[in-house]
Amino acid sequence: MALRLAGPTAWRAGALAALIVLGFGAIATIAVRDPQVPFLDGRGPGDWIVYPVVTSSGLRTPFPLVAVFERSFELTGAPRDAELSARGFRKLSVRVNGVEVLSTDDASSWKRFATVDLDGALRPGRNTIRAEVENGMGPPALALELRHGGGIVSSDAAWTTSMLGAAEKPARLASAPLEYDPDTPDPDDATVAGALRKSAPLLLGFALAAAGLAFAFERLERSRLTARMEAATLVGLSVLAWAALYLHNAPGLLEGIGFDAQEHLDYIALVRHGTLPLGDQGWQMYQPPLFYLVAGGLLAVTGLEVEDDGASLLLRTLTFALGLAQVLLLYIGVRIALPDTRRSWRAAWVFATFLPLHLYLFHYVSNEAMCAPLATLAGVLLLRILRRETVSVGSAAWLGAALGAAVLAKVTAILLVPLAVLALVWKSVLERHESRGTVVRTVSALCVAFVLVCGWHYGRVWAHFGSPLVGNWTPGLGIPWWQDPGYRTVEHFLRFGSVFTQPWFAGFHGVPDGLYSTLWGDGLVGGLVSARLSPWNLALMASGYVLALVPALLLAIGAVRAIARVVRSADPTMMYLIGVTFALVGALVYMILLVPTYAQAKAFYVQVVMLPLAVFVGLGADWVARRGRGVRLTCAVLLGVWAINAYAAVWTPGEGAPPFPEADLPGSVAACAEVQSDDPRVHVHCAMLHRAAGEPERAVASMREVVRIRPLDRSTHEALSRLYDEMGKRERAAYHRRIAESLAEP
Repeated sequence: MALRLAGPTAWRAGALAALIVLGFGAIATIAVRDPQVPFLDGRGPGDWIVYPVVTSSGLRTPFPLVAVFERSFELTGAPRDAELSARGFRKLSVRVNGVEVLSTDDASSWKRFATVDLDGALRPGRNTIRAEVENGMGPPALALELRHGGGIVSSDAAWTTSMLGAAEKPARLASAPLEYDPDTPDPDDATVAGALRKSAPLLLGFALAAAGLAFAFERLERSRLTARMEAATLVGLSVLAWAALYLHNAPGLLEGIGFDAQEHLDYIALVRHGTLPLGDQGWQMYQPPLFYLVAGGLLAVTGLEVEDDGASLLLRTLTFALGLAQVLLLYIGVRIALPDTRRSWRAAWVFATFLPLHLYLFHYVSNEAMCAPLATLAGVLLLRILRRETVSVGSAAWLGAALGAAVLAKVTAILLVPLAVLALVWKSVLERHESRGTVVRTVSALCVAFVLVCGWHYGRVWAHFGSPLVGNWTPGLGIPWWQDPGYRTVEHFLRFGSVFTQPWFAGFHGVPDGLYSTLWGDGLVGGLVSARLSPWNLALMASGYVLALVPALLLAIGAVRAIARVVRSADPTMMYLIGVTFALVGALVYMILLVPTYAQAKAFYVQVVMLPLAVFVGLGADWVARRGRGVRLTCAVLLGVWAINAYAAVWTPGEGAPPFPEADLPGSVAACAEVQSDDPRVHVHCAMLHRAAGEPERAVASMREVVRIRPLDRSTHEALSRLYDEMGKRERAAYHRRIAESLAEP
């Protein structure tokens, strides 16, 4: 894979590098400068700190949260010069020794440091800095530094903080990973090490089966089996494997499982009765309508309603069929992209058929199920065009229609359109040397077909909202919300590895962990709040994160080989595959910055570029196979173990979800003094015990712990208000009463 960077090769390598740098540089510039992007950059003095609210997987209500940060320090004498620089996410007021020295009420300027001289504000002895930060769409955060003659006082974990009357706690660094209890039914399922111990006997059996299959395929390769016969065999195995999984799993799955499952069903119900909603009519109503039109049409034809018993099975039949179509189209696409490497076809077939993202996601009722195969179909049609000598207007129109259908299923597929056009133009002009008129007719046919298929929907949205692209995060759509962490730091994008220790909800730890955990397993457990409710074999799925290092390595090797091909020969096929991959990565990074929720870092969005990923796995497997028979067989066995384990992990045991455990409540007031828990039920119970024992101060302290865990819970603030009233603290009671009343507003 060595490259000699000279002549055209050097120019292509430089151009590719420049495009990547410019693209991600533009995203970084937006992240640092745009106040609408909640990115806490580490430039300048002081670390960003926040109040340590207990992590939640639920949506948080927009509310003017005010956090107070304090730090005291000693000076031997009054310094001659002192300067304070600070930023607050999003409004800030700073007092030094009780005197306000800085205030920024303009939320649009929160990314810029405000600096003031503290001439005469500091004194010998004890000094106190108190900063109040207000944020209505996320957690208040502070970055501050005070320079004086004796040294520096910076915001860090040594500061104390409180919010909305909650218990005062040490501040947490905003860059630190969030911790979340996945609540697994078995402690071994919560960690990869425990899962490997628990699954060891099964994994050994999988290894023996994989070794047998690897040697069988090795012998098969020496036979006279034609490529067509091999393809028919692999396609038949895919159909059998997916059909068996469907027949076993679909009838017994809970109806509510799946990401935003009920909201997707609400959309289908509206379409079933002839209403095509817009984005301000419900949580998922901003989605393009193709999947919902098909699903609603099936229900109408069969006479079923969404809530009927047979509707769930019918909709899952649709998503399973779409999933199988995705697998088969990926296999076809890899054969077109890599026509002379049968080993690549087999590896890509294993990847497509047994990828955990495919195996679990197509169990769920979601528009992702329709977007994926349509995006892959568009890729297959484009690769066929690129392999031909000439491009007909008809083939370009079919490609445009497929792209339009994919975008009508999910807007993420829009990334494919400009790159498909560029690939056609590049091939036509540089290799076929076609006339300008021919190129114009071809591109025009593609664009007209694309607009005819999906333009009506986006035109309708544009006319209503003033923009063709809206989402449930769009301001003014009438669905205000935010979700942990509520901001991003550069550490969120660099941190990786927690998925190999605590895989469930790994997006709380970092973006790469979130993407890895949802590509190679159901790391978000179907959008549920607890892994306890997951229908999958959690021990096998957690073990699969280590086994997935094998296909992940093949994918990485193949991506490098694809880039090398682009640099060497400007192959239009590889240029398209690499281009859409980088475009998707850039768009995903931007959306993770713009909508900074733990669940945004999930691999569902790579569905539109699954064809490039399958090709990369094929290229990587071909490179490994050339290292020798021993290396080839070892890789085949390891890949087989991963595939068998991935399939077994989603073969539901059918035992039903175990119940949530009861809270371990303290039995006495004395026991409450030792309580350290993030279960709000425990602290509410202690507050009741303290109140009954005539200890109102301790009852308030327990309820303040509940505020730390659930800062936007109306009933908690109402309870605190009553307690303060009983104590005669009218001002504090009124404060919590106002919060409760505000939270009760629609």
